[in-house]
Amino acid sequence: YINPDFADVRAIMNEMGPALMGAGQGIGENRAADAVNMAIASPLLQDISIDGARGVLVNISAREDSLTMAEVTEATTRIYEEVHEDANIIMGVVFDPNLGEALRVTVIATGIRQSEFAEPLPGKIRKFAQRRETIAQTLPFSDKDGSGDLLSHGSANKSRSPFPKSIFDEEKLDRPTFLRRNEN
Repeated sequence: YINPDFADVRAIMNEMGPALMGAGQGIGENRAADAVNMAIASPLLQDISIDGARGVLVNISAREDSLTMAEVTEATTRIYEEVHEDANIIMGVVFDPNLGEALRVTVIATGIRQSEFAEPLPGKIRKFAQRRETIAQTLPFSDKDGSGDLLSHGSANKSRSPFPKSIFDEEKLDRPTFLRRNEN
């Protein structure tokens, strides 16, 4: 039983840049390999790999009577194969009686190369800019008359305020509440 704590998380996360987290669960004969593969190749990672990570926290959870040392070795060996050779790897093993026959692996990897993170696609940027223009065209305030007064509502009455009047008497609000209550 090796329980990782906040100090371990801090040691991995401290000044390491971007981080990725993955979790996987396996059942059956190859449950350790299945759980690790799910954790490091999670669909949530969107094709970002932990390959070359410089800090890794690995937590393996299973029932105490079902976890073998061979499974722990198999899971950690797979992680060691993926990360940087000088990576700081902290491993934890937690016994959870609620897991039944399942084995769960959680991986937090930091120090991943910046190039692993996808850059925004120019097409997505263009679509975002087009949506901004569409939204700007549908706003009720516009500078149609060219006066620069965006709150004038075009041909609307210039003396009318674009904001609704307050339901409170503003002069009374200049005095603190406890003094106003004593007036009654």
